[in-house]
Amino acid sequence: MRWLRLRALMYWVVVVALVLALWIQHERAKVREAHLRSALRTARNHANGVILAELDKPVNMPFDTGTTLAGLVSHVKRSTGWVATDTWYTKQVFRREYGPLQNGIPFYVDPVALAEVGVTMQTPITIASRGVPLKNSLRSVLGEVGLGYHVKDGLLFITTKDDAEEASQADPMSDDMVP
Repeated sequence: MRWLRLRALMYWVVVVALVLALWIQHERAKVREAHLRSALRTARNHANGVILAELDKPVNMPFDTGTTLAGLVSHVKRSTGWVATDTWYTKQVFRREYGPLQNGIPFYVDPVALAEVGVTMQTPITIASRGVPLKNSLRSVLGEVGLGYHVKDGLLFITTKDDAEEASQADPMSDDMVP
């Protein structure tokens, strides 16, 4: 009889130990998740800052004879950021440099927004500018076809003017939204 009580007590001790271990793991997971969310938020804010800095730089737009929206996006991607360089120190050792915007500003063109305003990626666009900041060029050329842009989560979103306005009101830190 005493042996059965001792056995039942041991089972309860094991159950309590397992519950405590699970609770501790859950608390540790919450702390890890908070750290990861903080790191992700920091990375997104850094990426947004890099994109906003690129938007302040002048980019030539030599499309006085016209191009398409896809051609404009491609030109901006080629004209911004930087290309990775390989530095060979010896035959065996080389260093490849990577960084933000290695392949230009990352775009997301909202297909639903394009359909709303009746624009496709093949819509002709005409713009000719030299030495004008990219944000001003984009604002004017996208505004002509009823589009706008905003920067969020490390991407430059091309969307409708209304959506861009809503995004600018939702994120007062970014002043490069189409008003």
